[in-house]
Amino acid sequence: MNSVRLRVLVLLAVVGLQVGTAMMHATLGAQDYILSLYYVGIVIAAAGWGHLGGLIGATFSTGVFIVITWQRSVATLSSGLLYALFFYFIALVVGKVADEQQVIRRLTITDSLTGVFNRYHFLRQLQAEVERCQRYGNALSLLLVDVDHLKDINRRWGHQTGDQVLCEVAHVLRSHLRASDTVYRYDGGEFALILPEVRADDAYGVAERLRQIVEERVATSLQLSHPVTIAIGVADTSGSALLTLWETSEMERRALQAGMDQLLERADQALYEAKRAGRNCVRIWRTSSLPSFRAVMGGGKVLPFEPRA
Repeated sequence: MNSVRLRVLVLLAVVGLQVGTAMMHATLGAQDYILSLYYVGIVIAAAGWGHLGGLIGATFSTGVFIVITWQRSVATLSSGLLYALFFYFIALVVGKVADEQQVIRRLTITDSLTGVFNRYHFLRQLQAEVERCQRYGNALSLLLVDVDHLKDINRRWGHQTGDQVLCEVAHVLRSHLRASDTVYRYDGGEFALILPEVRADDAYGVAERLRQIVEERVATSLQLSHPVTIAIGVADTSGSALLTLWETSEMERRALQAGMDQLLERADQALYEAKRAGRNCVRIWRTSSLPSFRAVMGGGKVLPFEPRA
């Protein structure tokens, strides 16, 4: 379940809890166990939505508490202010903790230089996507992107310029993909792109468009006299085995790891071929180019690449 859907469900749960608490308060009176439910709703709202959610929950609780108790002619201004103080105090404390945890979580999955996701988060997300692919037969493509001659850029213009190149390339990659696609800094000058529900042929078109945009814009944006280009290897999960209902958890775990390794190896081999072909190009790994069973048994090795640049 993605974070947006989870936050919406938390909001709906808080609204239901606060409304139910208000109805119980109006019907049964200011019982201790009923009033404690206001605090529960505020804590949930603050934990799920940070300061804003907590303050909204506290404001709703305060308003409902004052209106209901005044209607029952048992409220005073001091008691209403006291409860409001407690409500807002709980909201601020829990909201601050939730906000800080969110910042920490974001830092642990984000590359500090480029602002895209880091390798740790990439491996977690790739595992989730490969598992979904194996279980439901969804399409999945992986692009490995390497900035051409990054060491030469660092040597010629300095590491600061090299860092700027990486940041600009990351910006181009991230801003020219779908909302469902994700960009990761894989290693040094390499980036990884996960494209769910996309086959290799369509992913090739995406990769070629990204290659052209990087070549046209990055050097111009940074006012460099030398063009900045990228090499891209494209692979998908075509031909991967699907999970069956009778497989054990251990079999599923092994199949998942094998699927991840296979997809990474395919994309890495395609990227290597793009580098060997002179860089600034795209190479796609194709299952249709796999060697036959007889060739494999005979010791033959055919690289399953199709040059498309």
